Amino acid sequence: MDILIKVLDKYYEGKWSSFPSPTGTLADFENINWIDDAPSKSDFKNQYDAEEQAYNNTHYQRDRNYSSVGEQLDMIYWDKVNGTAKWQESISKVKSDHPKPTE
Repeated sequence: MDILIKVLDKYYEGKWSSFPSPTGTLADFENINWIDDAPSKSDFKNQYDAEEQAYNNTHYQRDRNYSSVGEQLDMIYWDKVNGTAKWQESISKVKSDHPKPTE
């Protein structure tokens, strides 16, 4: 995910037009073509850092690869029929393999 684009879209929509040769890093701030006055680099950096931290804090969610919805529904159906808990076990395994970090 491009943190820079997220910051521009979230905080500066309609206030910038383009930037050449993007690297997707904070270094691109110097190359952004602003429509009006540019924000201060320190304000922009604070927003960038906050978005980057939020992205990093949810890394575990991106690592969790659950079964498809169809497969989960099938497991739920067969759990009901057979009195098993395979669906819950599969969800628990994914969560234990990629736990939510403690704060």
